[in-house]
Formats: sequence, C-alpha cells, structure tokens
Amino acid sequence: MNLSLFQKSANMTLPNHWKEEEFLALYFDKHLQAHQIRNIVDKFDSLSKFSSNSLAHSILGDINLFNNKEFNNSVNDQASNLIELCSKLKIEMITIWDERYPYLLKNINYPPILLFVRGNFNIEDKNSIAVVGTRRNTLYGKLATERFVKYFVERDIVIVSGLAYGIDTIAHKTALEHKGITFAIVASGLDKIGPQISSELANKIVDKGGAVVSEYLPGTAAKPGYFPQRNRIISGICNATLVIESGVKSGSLITARFALDEGRDVFAVPGNITSEKSQGTNFLIKNDSAIPALSPEQILMDLGWDKFLFKENGQNSLKFDNDVEKRIFDALSFEPIQIDDLSDKISLDISQLLVNLLSLEFKGYIKQLAGKNFIRNY
Repeated sequence: MNLSLFQKSANMTLPNHWKEEEFLALYFDKHLQAHQIRNIVDKFDSLSKFSSNSLAHSILGDINLFNNKEFNNSVNDQASNLIELCSKLKIEMITIWDERYPYLLKNINYPPILLFVRGNFNIEDKNSIAVVGTRRNTLYGKLATERFVKYFVERDIVIVSGLAYGIDTIAHKTALEHKGITFAIVASGLDKIGPQISSELANKIVDKGGAVVSEYLPGTAAKPGYFPQRNRIISGICNATLVIESGVKSGSLITARFALDEGRDVFAVPGNITSEKSQGTNFLIKNDSAIPALSPEQILMDLGWDKFLFKENGQNSLKFDNDVEKRIFDALSFEPIQIDDLSDKISLDISQLLVNLLSLEFKGYIKQLAGKNFIRNY
C-alpha cells in the first residue's frame, strides 16, 4: 500500500507500526466493523502485514484494493479532509489505544474504536455517574435531578448524559451551575448538534472544563438508530447509571439495559404510580433491575463511595446568621412548600420570613420556585 500523498497528522495513538493513513483506510472501509478493525490492528504490525495474510482475503475479499492508486488517493482525500475539519473545529480523535480513552468504556462488549472529542475528556481519576431520563419531565423529575446532580458534583463526581431535552439538559445545566464537570455524549457529528439550544449548551460544557463526545464523523446528522448506540457509551463510561423519570418506551431504559449487561449498578428514582413519566423507573425497580434511589447519600453508600459523603460545603458545615434562619431551614424539605403554609408551620409572620428566606437563598441553602414555593438544597 502506498499512501505517499498523505501528509497531515491527527496525532492519533496507534500500536505497533501502524500509520494513521493505514488505520483510516480500514476505518473508512464500510465492510469492517469496529471490533474487526481492533483485532486487525492488535494482531498485525501494519496494514501491509495484514494484507499479505490469508485472513485479509477472507475478511475483505478484494485485498488488491489497497494497492489501487485510485483507492489510495480517495483515502488520502478523506483522511486529509477529516483531519483538516477536526483541526478547524478543535476536535480531537482519540483511538481505543490512547491512554485518554476511558478504561471502563474500553471494556464494554462493543466499544467504539474512535472517539471524536471537544473539550477536556479526562475521566480516569474521577468517579462518574450517568444521569438520564425522559425528554418531557415533570416538576418532580426536575427537582430530583437538581438534587442528585448538585450533591454529586459537590463531591467531584462527573455527570454524564446525552444532551437531550428534559432530564439530560437539566443534569448538564445543574452540573455547570454548581461548578461541576459534565460530559455530553451525542448521536451526531460534533458539528451537527441540534437544535441550537443544545449546541449552545454543548459549547458551555466545553468552556467550563467538560467535554462533548461522539463516535460519529463530523458532518454526520443524527438518525433514530444512532441514539441507542450512543446510549451504550453513556453507560459504558460510568461507574453507575441513575434513571430519573422514564416512560416504558424511553431511551433511558436502553441505557439502563446496557449498564446492566456490563455489570454496572443501575439506580432509579421511584415515581408517582399514576404518572406515565414514572412507569419506566417503577418497572425497573419492580423487576429488580434497578436499586431504588431514595437519596444521593444512599447511592454513594451503595456504591461504596462513603468517603464522598461529607464535604465542607455540605449540610454538616452550614452556618446560620440567627436562630430564625435555622428554624426556617429545618422546616423546609425537598418537597416544595408555599410561603403561607411555611409561615403557619413555624408561626412566623410573612415579612420576617421573607427577609430570612432571602438570606438563605443568597447563601445557596434553599431555592425559590414558582408561586413562592421553597425547597432546601441540602
């Protein structure tokens, strides 16, 4: 094989004596699947060594194609265009042989052989949890997502999700709001993320130290069949998967199934039995496919991450300016309560209550919702 016109480099990590152009020649071959390419590159020192082996003929048929000048020129053009586009878009190509490739992902049944990455994709020294759910969440799902994600990122746990509407977006935004790291795994090329609101969120994730990741070439538009494949990466990167609100046909159940198949822990937030948005999560719990997620603390204990339970910015170090603030905080829970009901509950007039609620909200201890409803953050 002679790819003498190939001059650009993507600095890809490859084993043995493989060259980028040789690897890409296999990668662009539509007859080869990722696991076949991985086996070829692992077992042979170079493309020429593979081409001279009888195995090549059985896998590819016309092995002389690699010696065809027109084919070589085509590979040159495709590879050069790909590398140029990735450079322009600040996309890195991380092969399965790269030390930056996540160890957990490498060990799933069908890992992608090549990842396209924007941002800082360093996950090896961190624990990670996938947070997924319905695209049409309820207020309950939103509050649950915010509570779990806030707690996790305050303990340096990476949040991984799929950048879809609903629970995914809430998970990413909550992680960013609390200065956490989040990774978005998408089902399109990194230059084809849509709609615009998702593209803008992807940029924020990268700007704040996270990463956006895809196994699809730049220029690839999302297709329905790509989303289930994307889900195996979401669960494959993570130590565990948390499902928050899911219908019985939700893609988040596919993510949970991939996690279970790989022997990873799956947690599900129990939901209202009359809500369609909770049928999937309740089904997982009923069939012992998921552990009921009753609190973020419980998840950490179930995972054996007890050392993360206490943090300086956690409830154990909350500081109140006066006894009234503490009374108000103790009266709040993770269920919204309207200000008039709170006033009656602790026998405090509205004017004094508002002053102290504002102070607690400024400290980040509580949150105000629509209709003057309040919940605690810890």
